[in-house]
Amino acid sequence: MCRIDENGVYMGNSQGVYCFDHSGTEKWNHTATNSVLFGVQDEDHLYVAGLNISKLSKKTGDLIQTYPLNHKSPPSNAVYSNTSSPKGQVEKEDNKEKEKEKEKEREKERTLVVSGQPPFEVFDGETGELLYRLKGNTSFLSMQFQRISTSNSTETTPEDQEDKKESTSLRLYGVRNGLFCIDLSPDRLKSLKDGQSITTKIIESSATVEEIKPSTEVETTSDTSGGIVVECMKEGGKVRVRVEKSQQKVGGGYYDTTWNVQFPQDLREVGARFIVEELKEQNGFYRAKGSIKRLA
Repeated sequence: MCRIDENGVYMGNSQGVYCFDHSGTEKWNHTATNSVLFGVQDEDHLYVAGLNISKLSKKTGDLIQTYPLNHKSPPSNAVYSNTSSPKGQVEKEDNKEKEKEKEKEREKERTLVVSGQPPFEVFDGETGELLYRLKGNTSFLSMQFQRISTSNSTETTPEDQEDKKESTSLRLYGVRNGLFCIDLSPDRLKSLKDGQSITTKIIESSATVEEIKPSTEVETTSDTSGGIVVECMKEGGKVRVRVEKSQQKVGGGYYDTTWNVQFPQDLREVGARFIVEELKEQNGFYRAKGSIKRLA
């Protein structure tokens, strides 16, 4: 996990959660929550997914709330993703009393915290209370809420605009093999409590992806002066690449002809000879660097 705001950089890994200032100096760490693969943030908190979901203070790293998950998989498996719902934005109003009323309504909004691992568990962000479990058979690798405001009025006169009623749709998007969209707005959640099912829309990409295969064509040359000659040979059922014996001493360097050369698999062909621009020594083998040309 990596999240950034104006106060610092927040990192989560197998050891825990850490906060650094923008120069790289550690500000705090929280190692009680580990195996962190994913996390989201709001203005004051981090919601991080480890073996469970934890809510941490961005200022101090203190644990504020834990959302225990009903794992179907072994408890050693970390959660792939999680998210929290954003509160609605309050737009500036000419009528200050009306603006204050909207701000109060916003504060009453419940923050939802959702795990990306089935069963998808929906928690109250403040109390940690488990509200709902959504059936599913695949874990989301990434997910995010989107709050959408809609109006039931199409009138454009000022008088009619004053009377229009707004509704909010809260949608949860997740991705695995396709893009999933779940309606988690208050009306739909009420339907869930009444025994109805929540509809999940799966959006599949219709784009055709052209498979790009590695090229086996390289430039051909007869000039061996610009690098080191390597050759392909069969050994134990595999095609190995090694420095040709005539190249033990090239340009003042010495090359071990018994070492393997890390080389593109698609260019390997028994008996083929290539000239490589450079070889880098790596703990008992060579790594081919720069241009590669086939010797005629």
